[in-house]
Amino acid sequence: LMLIALIATGSVVGCEVLLGRAADDLSTGPITGPVRIRYVETLRNEASLINEGNSLSGISSLPSSSIPQPSAVAADATRVYVTNRAPLSWLAIFDRTARSLSILSLPTPTVLGQQFLELTGVAVTASGEIFVADAQQGKVFGLDRVGNLLLTIGKTGSVIYPSAIAVDSIRRIVYIADKHAHAVRIFTTNGDWVRDITLAGENKRLAAPAGVAL
Repeated sequence: LMLIALIATGSVVGCEVLLGRAADDLSTGPITGPVRIRYVETLRNEASLINEGNSLSGISSLPSSSIPQPSAVAADATRVYVTNRAPLSWLAIFDRTARSLSILSLPTPTVLGQQFLELTGVAVTASGEIFVADAQQGKVFGLDRVGNLLLTIGKTGSVIYPSAIAVDSIRRIVYIADKHAHAVRIFTTNGDWVRDITLAGENKRLAAPAGVAL
């Protein structure tokens, strides 16, 4: 099975994709059978993790969300990570094993007074490192699983407006879609710059890239 997370106003909707053959049978070419998307749950607060029994038809009438402005979502084997936009920007971590919700409003330990201002992207490595893009600060923060600050990409102005990020866990590479620099910035997960991608096909320049995926 594969999991898809959809962003909706005020909630994050989890969906389960059922393929036409065994999910682990991916070596025999493209999927040929029917693909069904079945509603699973809505994540909006800690109570969502203890099976409130929400139905798809009730999404539009759900109570006020704990995530009023979701901007990006990522997941690993046990957690779902959701960024919330300005003016109250923070990272919500839904832990499906502990059945708990954690809210990170700033990387810790950090410079006094430095908070997340406008989180626009989140990505997670296979080893559990969390990378969040803060567009207003022009930085990407690398955090451990409990929110401790590991590194900052963009401290010297090398990133202007990170609109989305993706991580290659095998090669230990971070891809940053920099909307205002009209480029995809590539760094190692240690924060070292590798190169920029500024051209698309046929030598056309990138124009305000807003998303990136691997």
